[in-house]
Amino acid sequence: NFIQAVIQSEQFGTGIGKILRIQADEMRRRRRQRAQERGAQATLKMMLPMVGCIFPTLWIVLLGPAVLILMRPR
Repeated sequence: NFIQAVIQSEQFGTGIGKILRIQADEMRRRRRQRAQERGAQATLKMMLPMVGCIFPTLWIVLLGPAVLILMRPR
């Protein structure tokens, strides 16, 4: 945690600049990880609209002409 790191650096007399850099790197890493997790969730959430909307339309376009030919009286 950020506050604990600042207090600890003050107690041990280490430079606060190094602590701030480490904390900033950690925050960036966590933000990047959250973005990747949300991206993975978005992929799953996009599957339902694809299956429900795009695939039926694709089947109609691909199989529609064949069905019309088969239904045509001879």
